[in-house]
Amino acid sequence: MEYTEKIEKSISFIREYAPFADKYGGYKVMFSGGKDSQVMLDLFKKSGVNYTSYYNVTTNDPPENVYFIRKNYPEVIFNHPKFTFLELI
Repeated sequence: MEYTEKIEKSISFIREYAPFADKYGGYKVMFSGGKDSQVMLDLFKKSGVNYTSYYNVTTNDPPENVYFIRKNYPEVIFNHPKFTFLELI
């Protein structure tokens, strides 16, 4: 299967289940800032479906990763925990 065919198949799959996701406010796309997350977020953008993207802050995150996400993906919502990593351990 060609690269472009894989992209189209992935987008088609996302669109196929969009009506189900819409019953719950659209897709919830978790985002880490890594290459896999960037590809997934791009597929959701290209699909045109209703989605919201989130980054779960661990309070142990590399600052460069946080800066990268804020700079390049301002639409990503940051979920902050009630307790820091150090408080939990």
